[in-house]
Amino acid sequence: MAQLSVEYFYTETKLTDKVYFGIVIDTLLQEIAGLDVIFDVSSYLKILNYYPTGLLSVKNYVDIKDNLITFSQLTELDKPNFKGKGLIAVLECQPVKVGNAYLKFNFTLGSTIDCNFASKDGKDLLTSVQNRLLKIV
Repeated sequence: MAQLSVEYFYTETKLTDKVYFGIVIDTLLQEIAGLDVIFDVSSYLKILNYYPTGLLSVKNYVDIKDNLITFSQLTELDKPNFKGKGLIAVLECQPVKVGNAYLKFNFTLGSTIDCNFASKDGKDLLTSVQNRLLKIV
């Protein structure tokens, strides 16, 4: 089934360095009409910017509160639904303290009030997420 993951090129960073994370979706060839993402970078990082990639056509909602981002994206009504794998957004973050930053999606299988991929008929197709760890030195 469909997956949501965070990708980055380092497992360790310095307190003074900005870090960038890619939010990646893989619908495993199912069509999605939209998605909701709730992503927590822990209290060790502060989210500075959100850069949507345009993979899904419309950015309809973004809320950033220090270490937590909530965003939704939809396909345009006159465009086909999305299926496949791709980068939907990049997050720019600044470490704020030394330690282990747990990067995690708010996800419970079967829940529609957390991260989800919506089919055009409203079914939640998201079945798994890949959380990560970043060491800040």
